[in-house]
Amino acid sequence: MPFYFEPPVSIGTANIGANVRIGRNSFLNEGVIREHTTIGRYCSIGRKVTIAAPHHPLQYVTSHLGLLAASGQGAPNPDHAENERETLIGNDVWIGDNAFIRRGVRIGDGAVIGASAVVTRDVAPYAIMAGVPARLLRYRFDTQTIERLLAAAWY
Repeated sequence: MPFYFEPPVSIGTANIGANVRIGRNSFLNEGVIREHTTIGRYCSIGRKVTIAAPHHPLQYVTSHLGLLAASGQGAPNPDHAENERETLIGNDVWIGDNAFIRRGVRIGDGAVIGASAVVTRDVAPYAIMAGVPARLLRYRFDTQTIERLLAAAWY
């Protein structure tokens, strides 16, 4: 499947790869969404965001993924399998301008990713993350409220 969205969606001038799914009422501006990515409903994605950036192996003469694949070096490499992992952005997630989301990361429902953050690890639901690398600043709500919101699945 090359690309699927659940209308209405606002995409702007984003570069979107294959096997990308975007849930209804989500919007994104210019940026890059690489292959094998699912974005939930009601997500707000800022300008120049990169989602699912691939891993570039450093142990070969080149780090260029196209040359590695053409030479056969990329296929058996465990790093190649990492580049096939799906990136999941939950529902009602806000991602600020210039953020970078590493391939294979899972961002929980209701999370906030600060502008210019570099997300290399999974993010819990309703967490507020910022920095390089991104780290937890706090949660949007207390534990009981988060549990109720997740159970309601209003999106």
